[in-house]
Amino acid sequence: MTWGKLRNFALSLLPLTSILVPGGAVAADNNYDICAGGLTKLNIPPETVAERCSKMLHPEEFSSCVVDISQQTDIIPSDALDTCSKVRRPLDLATCTIQISNVAPTVEAPNILENCRRSLLPVRFSDCVLGLNEQTELAIADSLAICIDARDPVRNLDPTFIPREDLPDRLRPPSGVPST
Repeated sequence: MTWGKLRNFALSLLPLTSILVPGGAVAADNNYDICAGGLTKLNIPPETVAERCSKMLHPEEFSSCVVDISQQTDIIPSDALDTCSKVRRPLDLATCTIQISNVAPTVEAPNILENCRRSLLPVRFSDCVLGLNEQTELAIADSLAICIDARDPVRNLDPTFIPREDLPDRLRPPSGVPST
């Protein structure tokens, strides 16, 4: 074997060295190891840790969500664990919950967590809550309710729209004919 071929062969084996760590230790980039380690430090039972981490597509984001919320707010790990497993964007959920919790009374923590979970864009939601709270002096609970309201306001209503019952008889379709 020539020196060039031997060098190329050795270089092709380098990626395997990140998988095979001496002493049987788990590789540092194993996301399930990171997840389990983070949740275990919160005294979550090993069975629960194993079940939750194994079901996550991005276990490191899930565990980061739980750990961050548990350590930076008054929310207990079990509540954070349940909520972080129900969202598509666990890191955004954690950001939202932590940002709002920093300015809210402790009693609002469960309400904050639930509203951040319900929001499709949690970081934008927290911006809404904090902005309204700061500029209008609304209570956090009121800001949460206003910002989570998902009703779509009526826009661009055709000014020629006339409700069926307000049409003159000559323009009204016969009964039984559906209107469009």
